[in-house]
Amino acid sequence: MKEQDVERVVRDYFKEEYISKGWKLPKVAAKLKAIGQHGADILLYNSKYGGYITIEVKGYSNKLEQNYNAFYSLFGQILSRINTIPAEGYASKKKFVIAAPKEFVLFMHKLIHNIKNNKKNGMIGGWSLFGKATNLHVWAVDMKSRKVIEYNWKDLLKNKI
Repeated sequence: MKEQDVERVVRDYFKEEYISKGWKLPKVAAKLKAIGQHGADILLYNSKYGGYITIEVKGYSNKLEQNYNAFYSLFGQILSRINTIPAEGYASKKKFVIAAPKEFVLFMHKLIHNIKNNKKNGMIGGWSLFGKATNLHVWAVDMKSRKVIEYNWKDLLKNKI
């Protein structure tokens, strides 16, 4: 599933769910980015609340190593979007979203928990620390039905999502 296809579904979703609630696309973020173009995939702003939503969109590959690379590069991408020292209450005004096909979200969940031979080898601690600090959310996109399910970072700590 290509990233651009996922991004189109996500854009349709936030137009339905967020635009009516005062969220806007800044001019710089109004168009689909070209492949390889730098910066956040989608940026939303709400002048009433002074809040931002930064959305990083990922696709899904049948090649496991590509999904691993995409997962770990997400953290660097999100960190690179925080370009000033955050003030107190930063997470209440800024929300980071990983938007990806539901298959990728299930892959992420599996990595976070990573249970092998009845031993947890996952990254629950790192996920919790990063999720809380960045006010992280995950949007699972069903490419067939074109529906989006929103999760908070805490939801991925549960045994099932």
